[in-house]
Amino acid sequence: MRKKIDRVMLVVFILLILYGILVQFSASGGKPFFKRHVFLLLLSIPVFLTGFFIRPRLLLFLSFPLYLGGMVLLIFPLIFSHGVKRWVSLGFFRFQPSEFMKVILIILLARLFAFGERKRLRAFLFPLVLSVLPFLLVAVEPDLGTSVVFILLFLGFLFFTGINVFQYFIYISPILAVLCAFHILSWIVFVLLFTVSAWFSKMRLREAVLLLFFNSLLGGSAPVLWNHLHDYQKKRILAFINPGLDPRGAGWHILQSKIAIGSGGISGKGYLQGTQHRLEFIPASHTDFVFSVIGEEFGFVGCILLLLLFFIFIYRIYSTGVSSRNPFYSFLSYGIAIYFLLHVFINTGMALGILPVVGLPLPFISYGGSFLLSCMFLSGLALNLSGRVYEY
Repeated sequence: MRKKIDRVMLVVFILLILYGILVQFSASGGKPFFKRHVFLLLLSIPVFLTGFFIRPRLLLFLSFPLYLGGMVLLIFPLIFSHGVKRWVSLGFFRFQPSEFMKVILIILLARLFAFGERKRLRAFLFPLVLSVLPFLLVAVEPDLGTSVVFILLFLGFLFFTGINVFQYFIYISPILAVLCAFHILSWIVFVLLFTVSAWFSKMRLREAVLLLFFNSLLGGSAPVLWNHLHDYQKKRILAFINPGLDPRGAGWHILQSKIAIGSGGISGKGYLQGTQHRLEFIPASHTDFVFSVIGEEFGFVGCILLLLLFFIFIYRIYSTGVSSRNPFYSFLSYGIAIYFLLHVFINTGMALGILPVVGLPLPFISYGGSFLLSCMFLSGLALNLSGRVYEY
């Protein structure tokens, strides 16, 4: 039987919703996006209540059917859509399957990690494959930013399995191999760290050699992967390294965002007084770069306040996972916390220019229907789980 829910989590959740309404009114600049944002919030209330009242054990039972259904939805726009293949249109309603697939993957990974073997490398291969499949389908759409989230969710779950840092390095080594293969020095460092980790994690010599060989093959494929990226994706990565290379093109978002946040100073220019986004110097100010609007109008104080609210919200969800006696409930809470943490970290990192522009929105603050519905369901589910910490 469910006990009292986490009231602190509930209060912070409401404050984040109100913060988002306040910011969207300014960021939308009188455009219809604000009205749509409010409409979507009202539309998402039944979705929130579904997450709040649903029996988590039902999600456990439906995890694999939901995954199969989510994969079908991901494949559907690749076959039947023209141009950008990220959306499924029902005529009166259009949604982004990849956003819902993130939620489904959290549920499935929570099941697999809660009841699977956590001490052997091969036990993580099945969850990894199930994470890679949506990653590949979304990357083909193309939506590189969203696709990366599927892999990061898997790595986040892996962190909570209780493995030590050396084992964790071994498990994520295939991904690191791709990232380190572009320069000989970084590759040498990677091989040295891999050798040390293999030694301390007590891997068998044959397994270590085979894995290093596999990582070398992946590393060798990195230039091929780079050549298959779209031109705009390459420009975004290069602009992240040096925005000045293309200040009026790929580097425009980062440069203008940093100017807006820097101009806000400590206390900001004042609500509705931001000039950078009102003069439309900041593209997508109501979606991906909404944090720039906050920095310009509310300044350092407003940014810290928002990040503090997110920290409390995510920490309370994490605490639910720590306190839960049911392993599925624990990993489900961890997955929800990872989900929100990834989006907050990546979105604010984009706006500050410390991460590449990958097009991930800010929970409850950015405009976006599918993403908002997903956030509301997960928030309701997190509150639901907070009242079930004593269930087995």
